[in-house]
Amino acid sequence: MTLAFFTETKNEINTRIDAITNELNSFPKNAFGLVEATPEFLVVKNRFELAFRELQTINKFASKELKKAYRDAVRANRAS
Repeated sequence: MTLAFFTETKNEINTRIDAITNELNSFPKNAFGLVEATPEFLVVKNRFELAFRELQTINKFASKELKKAYRDAVRANRAS
């Protein structure tokens, strides 16, 4: 796995997770802060869980050196 592939894949998954999270947060919450488990909510929640599992999988199979290179690239990008 190369740094370019890892970065591209991870960014794509994170973008999907952010969009799904916004969609999940749009559902109304009750007095306890919980969402009623409607079929629409469960579909979106399932999409989130699948995307998050993809992110976990890519992180699981990335080498320690690749993760360090990704971390350094992100830090360098933030600094500039």
